[in-house]
Amino acid sequence: MAGARTDRRRKDTFLFTQGQSIFTRTWIPIQDSPAVRVTYDATIRAPKGMTAVMSADRLAPAKDGAFRFEMKLPIPTYLIALACGDLEFRPISGRSGIWAEPSVVDGARREFEDTEAMIEAVEEVFGPYRWGRYDLLVLPPAFPFGGMENPTLTFATPTVLAGDKSLVSLVAHELSHSWSGNLVTNATWSDFWLNEGFTMYLEGRTMEAVYGKDRALMEQQLGRAELEREMKDLDPRDQVLHVDLRGRHPDDGFTTIPYEKAAMFLRRIEELVGREAFDRFLKGYFDAHAFQSITTDDFVGYLKANLLDARPRRGSEARHRYLAFAAGPPGRRAGGPLEGARRRRPSARGVRARHRALQARHEGMGHPAMATFSDESAAHGRCQANGVARRGLRLHQIPQFRDPRRVAPPLDRTPLFRRRRAPRGFSWKSAGGSS
Repeated sequence: MAGARTDRRRKDTFLFTQGQSIFTRTWIPIQDSPAVRVTYDATIRAPKGMTAVMSADRLAPAKDGAFRFEMKLPIPTYLIALACGDLEFRPISGRSGIWAEPSVVDGARREFEDTEAMIEAVEEVFGPYRWGRYDLLVLPPAFPFGGMENPTLTFATPTVLAGDKSLVSLVAHELSHSWSGNLVTNATWSDFWLNEGFTMYLEGRTMEAVYGKDRALMEQQLGRAELEREMKDLDPRDQVLHVDLRGRHPDDGFTTIPYEKAAMFLRRIEELVGREAFDRFLKGYFDAHAFQSITTDDFVGYLKANLLDARPRRGSEARHRYLAFAAGPPGRRAGGPLEGARRRRPSARGVRARHRALQARHEGMGHPAMATFSDESAAHGRCQANGVARRGLRLHQIPQFRDPRRVAPPLDRTPLFRRRRAPRGFSWKSAGGSS
């Protein structure tokens, strides 16, 4: 798919292409599937005064002034990209810079000045950037997408030039595709979540490293809200990570599901195994599948062999397969990454230890001593604690386990004993308490 914009003042045309999902075939006769990876070289001749750029290494111009490009690394065909217009370049670092029209290039340079810091942040955890240069091309408003992760040259909408870096998460996202999507690619569009879910996860980690945890959490919350809004009207068959696209256009699967829900799935795995272990796993995953196209089954198999089998109590292969193929929003009720998450239930020994600690605090505050905690009461407390845990409450919300700093009255006035019916004629006042 190619787009063009004619400037009425200069009569110059700005041309750009968009290959994802299956549009490269509209301008190059090619096997246009993400499972097919190719290398390419190109020679582009453009009118005088116009500059051509591509998703490839820029070579020295030909003798006739034609622009020459070469991509030596195998990429999926949807990442072949071309743009041509009145462009200028501003460097950010030795390996990154901005291409844009003269009217916006300096503003774009200021807005995206943290690009090198983002590259370094991802490299530090997930391995080296393998594409040589990372430049950004700011296109005219006619570009109908937020961004496109073309290797070596991200295509970006001018609408992210807010002037305060409030929308630079787009750069973090498209940069992250240099690992998830460009380096390791979904083999089919049903596996699109392997591109976007991993990229959303890396985007969050990049924003956290460069701008702080609060900024990253804010971005995640906004994404979660968008996901919940869309899922209210989304067909259940499109609420799964591995979406069924038989007889449909691949773009039908481009919802928030492969982005936000998939990222939540990955963050859930991180919670289960710990960030350090998950970082090692992801770095190994990118290294093992570099410049390959894989399926959801490939990922689940790698996850099982390299993470789950080493931590059998952290989740089963069947569990993670379910999360990849189940519909519904993330949550405890309908197929999301948090559904069925087990809470550790306190044992009788743990309950007794908790009681002893509270008793010591209670006496230290000058309140009457608590009754001794017998095995029978421990068993009763454990059963009640289990029931509360299933309702999602914490231990201190069970009356007899409340911290005495929260329950100031003497023990005989706590809700546990107030539930018992007092003998006829008995008064709390006569017992020394106040009503």
